[in-house]
Amino acid sequence: KSGGLSNRVLRALLGTFPESLRHFDEDSGCTSLHLLCKVANSKSNLDMAIKMILLTLPETALLTDRQSKVPLHYATNQRFLCKKTIEVLLACRPEAAMVKDALGQLPIHYALMEKCDSNQTCNNDVIAHSQGLVVKELLNAHQRGAQVRDMNGMLPLSLACRNNAPYNAITELISAYSDAAKDQDCDNRLPLHWAC
Repeated sequence: KSGGLSNRVLRALLGTFPESLRHFDEDSGCTSLHLLCKVANSKSNLDMAIKMILLTLPETALLTDRQSKVPLHYATNQRFLCKKTIEVLLACRPEAAMVKDALGQLPIHYALMEKCDSNQTCNNDVIAHSQGLVVKELLNAHQRGAQVRDMNGMLPLSLACRNNAPYNAITELISAYSDAAKDQDCDNRLPLHWAC
């Protein structure tokens, strides 16, 4: 539980038993890094703890939980994305951007799942800009992620258009894989249809 986690306590625990980072919690099926990434967002202050874990045992960034998710899946599945957390995870293990979970979803699919309506907080300029920056980071780590369909047969560009992703996310996806603009999803819709 991250509620009272202090960096001093974490440092002491990691110094005593660093192998604990490979341990999976019986209830959740997650490692401590998975658990931190579930709650790390732009409103939390967990970047230092995540960085400490990755410096201690970098391979924890690629450990998969019961749902075949790496910590990056959880970090990208947040309403208030934390670009710093995602940058730290990708700097440690960029290949995490191409790990599919049990549903066949990449972290980029999760980053684009939040549907933004004009009345919602997620359309706030700062948050929308953050989503675009996260998409850019994920594509920098693995550009082919723009060519991978999600569990519903949608490419990231269609998913972004369907969910009203910000302009900078759309342009990053087009730059990474422009043919996606011509791609019909399983409903025979083009990204333009979703955008309208």
